Amino acid sequence: MRHALALVFALTTAPAFAADLAVGSRVDAVTVYPDGATVTRILDFEAPAGDTTLVASDFPVGLDPASIRLDASAAPGVSVAGVDARQVFPEQPAPDAGLDRQVQDLKDRRAGVEGEIAALLVKQGFIERIAKSAVIGGGKGPDDKPFDPAALRAAWNTVGDDLKDVNEALRQAGLRARAIDEDIARATARSDGRPQGQQRMELRIALGAGEAVHGRIAVSYRIDDAGWTPLYDARLDSTKGALELVRRARITQSTGEDWTDVALTVSTARATAGASVPKLETKLVTLYQPPIAVGEAAPPPADAMAPMPRKAMRPAAPAAATPLPKPGREQEAKLDTGGFQSSWTLPARTSIASGPATKALRLASTTIAPDIVARTAPALQATAYLEARFDHAEDTPLFPGPVSVYRDGLYAGQADMPLATRGEPIRLGFGADDRIKVDRVVTRKLETDSGLIRSTRSDRRDFKISLRNGRPTPIKVSVEEALPVSEIADVKVEMSPQTTPPTTKNADDRRGIMVWTYDLPAGGTQEIKFGYKVSWPGDLDVELD
Repeated sequence: MRHALALVFALTTAPAFAADLAVGSRVDAVTVYPDGATVTRILDFEAPAGDTTLVASDFPVGLDPASIRLDASAAPGVSVAGVDARQVFPEQPAPDAGLDRQVQDLKDRRAGVEGEIAALLVKQGFIERIAKSAVIGGGKGPDDKPFDPAALRAAWNTVGDDLKDVNEALRQAGLRARAIDEDIARATARSDGRPQGQQRMELRIALGAGEAVHGRIAVSYRIDDAGWTPLYDARLDSTKGALELVRRARITQSTGEDWTDVALTVSTARATAGASVPKLETKLVTLYQPPIAVGEAAPPPADAMAPMPRKAMRPAAPAAATPLPKPGREQEAKLDTGGFQSSWTLPARTSIASGPATKALRLASTTIAPDIVARTAPALQATAYLEARFDHAEDTPLFPGPVSVYRDGLYAGQADMPLATRGEPIRLGFGADDRIKVDRVVTRKLETDSGLIRSTRSDRRDFKISLRNGRPTPIKVSVEEALPVSEIADVKVEMSPQTTPPTTKNADDRRGIMVWTYDLPAGGTQEIKFGYKVSWPGDLDVELD
């Protein structure tokens, strides 16, 4: 009895050894950055009391092991001792004896057909040699006596029939060989296409529990081969003077894992950027020391320097007795601008497969009342282009990316969104407006050469620019011209006194760029005079065009 009690006591007090428990995981949430992603997987498990090691072998190999973090808040009474990650190599598929036997049988049949073809070729050669010897012999037999014509004709017909039969047999054998080759190729493809094991990452999570528990652990990690780039839609209603700007995110991921039915967040934070400013080293100016030439020395390599809205205008609601139903529209993400980054959480779960394809998702939109102006540079093209200007009014910057522009419901082309922070001006073009007529003519072009001791040459040019607004509504029109700029002391540039005073000089910090801006009423016209004179010593060669 004492021995039995001692055995029971030993069993109840012996330490519990950790047992491996295979578990599966599923992707539950993803945060995508411009240069990577953070993925959160969920592990559901049922563990007995004591120590257990959860083994999950379905993690992608591209994850950063140093970024693995666990959240065991949904596993009450469980203590996590640690987590190990290791790469698991795929197992080779088991051989398919039936498929291998089929390939070998086909190869044996192919060898038999090759032997048949070889025999037919020998027979074909023998018949051709017999016919050739008869022709070379001048129609005489081996005893130098002439062949009987009837017998010779019969023999010739026999040779021809035999050669025809041999050629047909060769053709048929070639067809059988080709068919066998195709069967071998298909069987080999099936053998090569057998499922191959996929290289994965295995996580081993050591945990302990005072009693049997049903729990859940969230595992998050950072992974490369994923990211997003900004896209925009800009829809201008030139009649109402309203611009709808839509933000989109084009997401790509080739992580090796499909994100199926996940909670997706798009963040502007950079996952792989450094946390501190790069350290700038001291730059010294030294005297150049020419290399000591031994024979023909190569030149020293050059140093490579690494470059390192106003209030929204909304149309008035219709004064109908029964309110109209709201039109369908895309769902938008919830914006969070906390801290030094912005993130959008998509309102519904989504799926993004791993691969070369991309997925574009709508993040947000805003309606702006921009300044609409028709801009033209008639020296280059006598066409006016509609442009919408507005000040960026959101805390989240506008990041560089392509913009699909629409004017009055029609697609007008592609533009580029510049990087803009809050308060910076944005200008987007919306295509040519043929209702605004632009004309530019040369009114004077005069070249002179004067002076006796030292000649002086000059070139004077005058232009007239005519504008007409053929739109049914007023529009602001802006005209750009370039006044030559001289960087040579002896070359002088003078603006013609008849020039219409410009609204802006050196526009946008572009030297010599003159801008005239007018508010043209419907049907209104405007005339601009512009000219200049360039003079220089006669012994200099100056180019103006």
